[in-house]
Amino acid sequence: MYRGQSYQRRDLEEVDTKKMQLPACVKNSRGARPTDPPHLKEEEDGGVQYVTLISFRGGGRMLPAYVKPDLQVPEPGGAQAAD
Repeated sequence: MYRGQSYQRRDLEEVDTKKMQLPACVKNSRGARPTDPPHLKEEEDGGVQYVTLISFRGGGRMLPAYVKPDLQVPEPGGAQAAD
């Protein structure tokens, strides 16, 4: 929730084409409304329009509190746990 609007987390896959190369992306967005300014609307496949709150791309540091439970989080500094 942000400013009375509900945003959904969307995990987008990596794009690797001749025209464009983008790493995987995590994006929080909501469906666009007719009252939203045109410069905020993004059109996805199928003609659906979204308004993005924030997006994260690349291999930045992952905070354990915000990672999906099925993902493994690397230890900070690349340290491995000793057995």
